[in-house]
Amino acid sequence: MIKKNLEILKKIIDNASTKSGVYQMLDKNNAILYVGKAKNLQKRLKSYLQYNNLVYKNQVMISKTVNIETIVTKSEEEAFILEGDLIKKFEPPYNILLMDDKTYPYIIFTDDKFPRISKYRGNVKGVTYFGPFASIASVDEVMKILQTVFGIRTCNNNFFKNRVRPCLLYQIKKCSGPCCDMISEEDYKRNVKDAIDFLKGKNDNLKTDLIEQMNCFSKNMEFEKAGNIRDKIKSINNIIGTSLVNVFKKENAHVFCIYKDEDKCCIVANFFENGFFKGFDKFFPKQIDDLSEGEILEQFISQFYKTNLLPKTIYVNKEVENHKLLEDALKVQILVPKTSTKLEFMKQYEENAKRLLDEKSLSIKELKFTLNLIKDDFKTKSNLAKIEVFDNSHLAKTSPIGAMIVFSNEKFSKNDYRYYNLSSSTNGDDLKMMNETIFRRYQKKERLPDLILIDGGRTQLNAVKLVLDELKLDILIACIAKGETRNSRDETIYLSNGETIKYEKGTPQLLFLERLRDEVHRFAITRNQKKRMKTNFTSELDKIEGIGDGKRKALMNYFGSVVNIKEASISELMKVNGISKNIAENIKKFFDNQYNKKS
Repeated sequence: MIKKNLEILKKIIDNASTKSGVYQMLDKNNAILYVGKAKNLQKRLKSYLQYNNLVYKNQVMISKTVNIETIVTKSEEEAFILEGDLIKKFEPPYNILLMDDKTYPYIIFTDDKFPRISKYRGNVKGVTYFGPFASIASVDEVMKILQTVFGIRTCNNNFFKNRVRPCLLYQIKKCSGPCCDMISEEDYKRNVKDAIDFLKGKNDNLKTDLIEQMNCFSKNMEFEKAGNIRDKIKSINNIIGTSLVNVFKKENAHVFCIYKDEDKCCIVANFFENGFFKGFDKFFPKQIDDLSEGEILEQFISQFYKTNLLPKTIYVNKEVENHKLLEDALKVQILVPKTSTKLEFMKQYEENAKRLLDEKSLSIKELKFTLNLIKDDFKTKSNLAKIEVFDNSHLAKTSPIGAMIVFSNEKFSKNDYRYYNLSSSTNGDDLKMMNETIFRRYQKKERLPDLILIDGGRTQLNAVKLVLDELKLDILIACIAKGETRNSRDETIYLSNGETIKYEKGTPQLLFLERLRDEVHRFAITRNQKKRMKTNFTSELDKIEGIGDGKRKALMNYFGSVVNIKEASISELMKVNGISKNIAENIKKFFDNQYNKKS
């Protein structure tokens, strides 16, 4: 078989171009197995014909390859960029893949008359931005600083334009109140400039300016303003003392430290901007057993910046393969540190990468051991590589939600989580809700799992099995049911193959299944809360006589929120297009009655 494959591939390779470009290995179903780049396509592809000299992974790949497609490029740089794009798009199984592929959050300053700050993911254009931050928690922390110290607004423009009095954030000194002229445009823009200087690390200049402002206010006997400036300086000093890592002071840099052990690898990424340490993240690339650390870093960096913005400098602890090509293609400087302080930092994080890899390897071993136990217990031949878990949520039969989470590739695959807004005809009936969720998930028969896990007992099991039978799908179903006392550690597992399993408390199988059940429950509750909030946002207005869709939208566009409408006077309400005095009085009366009932 392999001999025949090699003969077929040789004919293709003999006709391949000797120019630079990208090649794709295809299997019998025309699926892409691998994407590679080459300075000389024919020369690179001929190396695959030396079958006995290939590493085992490549031997397996070649045994599956029945065709090779090539794309000639103008330059090696262009081939490098195209290779990364194709890997990103098709995720070939024999390429290095990031297990935690994601974009990172940024803080942006809008270009409004009174700029606001907000969190953002994706391509940032036409605004002042700072980041990336390693997590939303890091962004939230900095946003709080910008609000507390500099009084920068966070509200959307609709809310801002329609304020008639300062909101709660102004009352608790988290905003300077530009919406209601509590601060002049000039002073607000100075605060914005100070906030940007702060994030750029220009803290010495910023503190000098603030001290001058404080002294000026003091001379003019404006002691309250001087006190506010003094508090700003104190806050900035506290933040600088705890938030900066001086190793990369005033640099915009990303730092990647790699540690490889045989067929396993961990890369720790650290983010710095203008001296601020924005946190770190960790990655465990796959399909790397035959690659050097430099080759892994090359492909990792190429993929990483398909979805994330580039810094001025990238530091690495090992020399990157095709270093110059990578720099030219990405237009970035890539350095291995030479100074003692930076070398010490790299050494520390390389040790962190080793520790994280050891922990990951241990947890994977434990997980595989547990999955094998469950596989034996469930009497299934499947390796349980992909598990989909379902739950429902509603409140007093309203806002019904069906939720699905996915566990695959040894982790929760959050990009594959789904929720379903269920029809009101389910009327809060758990079986009807589950049936609709299952049907909508599997009706197209795509990307099927090895196991379906349901929070429920025999009744739920039988209901779900009927739906799958109707769709002519044969997927193992497991239901995890609490005991008579509803004790969360007294579960029974019912299986669609007729098995019933009762695990002892604390067994790894039960703990794992409970973990899946708890995660889908969390996801279902969270989505249901969001749906209720969205529904309740305008549902109060629908109860008021004379308010239809048009007037409701006009009110929301003018005031920005139901809270603002509640606080508005009759004359303020009448400023909205279509709101007569009679309707304004109805609105006021409705909310006054609500307040009296609560009292």
